[in-house]
This record gives sequence, C-alpha cells and structure tokens, in this order.
Amino acid sequence: MSTHTSVLRRWLAILSTLFIILALTMIYLLWRDKQSIAPPLINNANASTIRIERNGFDEISLTKSDASWSITMPCKIPANAQRLEPLLGALTPGAHHYNASEVDLNAAGLVSPHAIVTIDEIKHSIGNTDLNGNRRYVQRGNQVAFVPEWVLSLINGGMSALAELTIFPGLIEELTLTNEQGTETVVTSPEDLQAWQNLSAQQIITWPPKDIAVPQPTLHLQAVMANGIDLLYSVYHTERFTALTVNDMHCAYIVPLDTVPD
Repeated sequence: MSTHTSVLRRWLAILSTLFIILALTMIYLLWRDKQSIAPPLINNANASTIRIERNGFDEISLTKSDASWSITMPCKIPANAQRLEPLLGALTPGAHHYNASEVDLNAAGLVSPHAIVTIDEIKHSIGNTDLNGNRRYVQRGNQVAFVPEWVLSLINGGMSALAELTIFPGLIEELTLTNEQGTETVVTSPEDLQAWQNLSAQQIITWPPKDIAVPQPTLHLQAVMANGIDLLYSVYHTERFTALTVNDMHCAYIVPLDTVPD
C-alpha cells in the first residue's frame, strides 16, 4: 500500500512539474506575442526631422528649429505648422497593430508603398486603402497599422500643401520697388502696403523650374519688416503665372498674373 502511494505521489509531482512548465511556456509565448505587436513609445509631437519620399517626385525634407518647422529640400521655405501637426499626430503609433508577418503586404500596397515618411529615422510606409476606403495601411518596421486616408492626400500635395503660403512673413513697414530700368519707387501708404501684404501663393515650386525658360525678373522688392528684417524679392512674369522668389531660398511663390499690385 505504501509503495502504491509513493508511486502515485511521484507521478503527481511529475505531472505538477509538467503543468508548471507548460503554464510558464504559455505565459512566455503570450508575453513575447504581446511584445511583438506592442506599439513603440513614440511621440511624433517631439519630432525634429521629417523626410518624404514619393516615386517620380523630389524628396521633401523638413527640420524643426526653435519650435518652427522649415522645408530644407528641395528648396528652403517656412513650413505650415498647422498642416504638419495633424500629419505627425496621424502617424503617431496607436494601440492597435498587426505583426507584418500576418498581413498580405503586397495586397496592402506596402511592398511598393505610395510614399515613405521618415520621422526622426522611423520609416512609415504608406500603402493602399482598406475595403472601406477611409484608412490606409502603414508599416513601421515589423508592425502594420492604419492611418486616415487624407494622410496620403496631404503628402501628395507636396510643398504647396506643407509650406507657408503667406509671401510676407510678418508686417511690412516699407517696400521699395526697383523696375527693369532701375527706377525705384518707395511704397509707404497703408493701402498699397496692404495690397502687397495680402498676396498669397497658390503653389510653391522649386526655382528655376525645369519645364520652362526662366525670364528675366521684371521687378525687385526690398521689404522692410516690422521685426527689423529686410527681405529681398524678385518678380518674374511668365505667360501662365507670376513667380516671386525671396533671397536664396531656391523656391518660388506662384500667384495668378493679375494679383500682383501695380
């Protein structure tokens, strides 16, 4: 009887040990799976660099300095923070992710993404929309999630969607115009200054453009701003639009032909 009892106890001990090992193994596997899909601790609100890549388009690079964003490539121009903030927020990792191995990356458009947005060295590949068309697949490393569809629409707007379209960054105190003949005109009246102040670009392009012959500037502007900074602009008239360039930014503000004050 004692022998039978001791054998039974040994088997119970063995089974208990096996059960504990199995339980620990399951706990480890669950923990590892959770770790593989847990979103990284990233807060894009603290980002300082953004790089946007799209097939067939120039790369766009942005840098944050002293709380202000600027486009640095393919040309230099102040960025529109009101456009960048929702973009950074939409690309901040959320709670719901899938392991990339569980997703058909080709069907999701992530093998050949529509765009790649690199925020502080973290790549975000933007793919196709889901079945409802309201969200797009995004891949970060081995994680796949969704972002709003408008993210790609904003990115595809290029510099015109991300740059500050206001031509004069601040209040103009005085404006000196120099025409092709070298004649200078000083603009000081509030009404005339306001007309220039109200100018806003419809589009931002690199300058000089590749697809048209660049004419000679018809006007040069020296704007004395209220913050004490002097800005130098050149005005170019083409058959389709008027372009204003400032200093050495290698960008041009494009406005309709009839909007530049006389």
